Amino acid sequence: MKPINNENENELLEHFEKDYQINWNWLYLRSHLVFAILVFVGMLVFVWWITT
Repeated sequence: MKPINNENENELLEHFEKDYQINWNWLYLRSHLVFAILVFVGMLVFVWWITT
């Protein structure tokens, strides 16, 4: 019985690690996207400020 439990625990750990990695990657990409949008908006405002 014990090896089966260990295998199940390993599967759960692997599954958790995959989910955690996906979530971390998504948060990382989202933070970069927000930063890129802020820079883009800042550039637009800067150009608009210069031209007016």
